[in-house]
This record gives sequence, structure tokens and C-alpha cells, in this order.
Amino acid sequence: MVFNYVITVENVPKTLAAHAAGVPALAARSSCWSSNVILLILGCFLEGTTILLHHRPGPAAHAQALGIDPVHFGVVAVVNIMIGLVTPPYGLLLFMMVKIAEVPLADLVREVMPFLGAMVVALALITIFPDLVLYLPRLLGYTG
Repeated sequence: MVFNYVITVENVPKTLAAHAAGVPALAARSSCWSSNVILLILGCFLEGTTILLHHRPGPAAHAQALGIDPVHFGVVAVVNIMIGLVTPPYGLLLFMMVKIAEVPLADLVREVMPFLGAMVVALALITIFPDLVLYLPRLLGYTG
């Protein structure tokens, strides 16, 4: 709660958005990739709702100021968090799957790795090609 208070009082999202206004398009792409890395790391150690509530308002404003579509940014953020939740060493969903499947963690991690690789490839594709995410919303009338 203290973190939320400081972010609100210091007006961090608007400060980041103002800073991003003069940044070129290449920086927008690097901002997406750095956000991906940060979210993957956070997803390994924190629960998804916590990440969304505490660590997304600032980067979301920054991304919007850089011209990144908010729907695209939101989908990429959620996919990042989902991948982080099944990533060792402390992916929270791994521990839930161990209990449900009643298998050792090491065996589960070994079996999850191919799927984890596929999820990272999918994340890279939706980060590089925003139209993969925005095709259906635009088809239904989203103009973003």
C-alpha cells in the first residue's frame, strides 16, 4: 500500500508519459522488449494480480505515450505474467501443478520446458507483430 501511495503522490505515470513524448519509434520497441523481460522476471516471483496492480500503471502510460496500442500492451503484459507463473524457480503455478499431479517438482519442470519455449516464441511473435493481437478487435470495430 505504501508503494501505491508513493506512485500516486509522485504522479509517476504522467511523469513517464511526459518523458516518453520525445522518444523515437525505435525506443518504443526497445521499451516493449524491456517491459517483457521485467514482467517475465516478476512473474517468476509474484502473483499475477499483484504485478498488474502495482507494476503496470506507469509502464502502461509510458507505452501509450510512445504510441503503443493499449490493447496490444495489455495482452502482451498478461501473456508475460502467465509465462512467468509457470517459469522456474518459483513459478506459483508450478507448485499448484505439483500438488494436483502429485509428481516431484523436478519432473514437472522437465516436462514443462518445451511448452515454456513455445510460449516464449508466441510472446515474441505478438510483441513483434501487433496485428496478431489486434486483428480480431479491429475486425469487430476497434479503432484504438
